[in-house]
Amino acid sequence: MQWEEPLMEAHADVLTGQLASFGDFPENSQGLGAGAVLNVGFGMGIIDTALQSRNPTHHTIIEAHPQVYAKMVADGWTEKENVTVLFGKWQDVIHEAGKFDGVFFDTYGEYYEDMHNFHELLPNLLNPGGIYSFFNGMCPFNIFFHGVACELVRLELQAIGLVSHFVPIQIQLDPATWQGVRRKYWQRETYYLPICLNTRSTGGGGLGGALDEVATTTAPPAEMGQQQQQQRASVNPPAESDMGFSSSSSSSMTSPSLQRS
Repeated sequence: MQWEEPLMEAHADVLTGQLASFGDFPENSQGLGAGAVLNVGFGMGIIDTALQSRNPTHHTIIEAHPQVYAKMVADGWTEKENVTVLFGKWQDVIHEAGKFDGVFFDTYGEYYEDMHNFHELLPNLLNPGGIYSFFNGMCPFNIFFHGVACELVRLELQAIGLVSHFVPIQIQLDPATWQGVRRKYWQRETYYLPICLNTRSTGGGGLGGALDEVATTTAPPAEMGQQQQQQRASVNPPAESDMGFSSSSSSSMTSPSLQRS
């Protein structure tokens, strides 16, 4: 959607190492710049178009939907010199991908368990000093639960050597944006853009049993500021369908839906 374009431009800046406008990140001492990038989930192609404009050394895209892939072929994505398109579910083709300086994750119709499984692969996907980001649509209808989900990601990635920051980005949504859309998947004026920096000097590692510790956290990220803290006591928890949890895990805070429609 059009409202996502500035957001994806910001993500593309992050993934190609252009971090100056987002703050000071001492963990980014290696400053890899526009190297090899991976995007999991082509969708409407907004993030990939933005990445191409930054001239990465190589650009790998994973897309599973047959109709989306057919449009990619028709639009010439498979013919671009510095682009590799892997058709299939990321779980089936990720072993063909290689290593990257920037990785973006934005899949359709998946849940947090899927993202967790992807995170387990990051030590072998990200080069030292590499940057990981994702579309942060977790629990979008309640700032407290959104904060819990972000903190879960932060601790999960910390266990594999990534330092995560959630940078507030102001967005404007025209009320007409959602006309004819079955499910409004975003409604807040502030988007917390994930910037996750790989501080490991070598690849390898994994999450292992780190979730035993992570699953107990309820603290939102500090970057979300006092607004979230003030809302914690007064917020009315939404229905399960609005919280973005899968029906199989309605009692768990570890399974927010990542689905956009």
